[in-house]
Amino acid sequence: MTLRQLCECLAFDPEPFPLEYEPEFRRLCGKLYPMWRDKRRTYGDVVAVLNQKLAEEEGHVASVA
Repeated sequence: MTLRQLCECLAFDPEPFPLEYEPEFRRLCGKLYPMWRDKRRTYGDVVAVLNQKLAEEEGHVASVA
């Protein structure tokens, strides 16, 4: 399974994202982290951020859900 396939599977997952991964999530978000800092997030939310990062790396603009 590729990262993209995993993202497709988890895109709408309502399961809460574990707080123990907060440092990794903060690094992933970079400058966008302040808008997520005080929000409880789901796996689907994390996938949205990851999709945006992947699109930026590939030179594309990801659609915002």
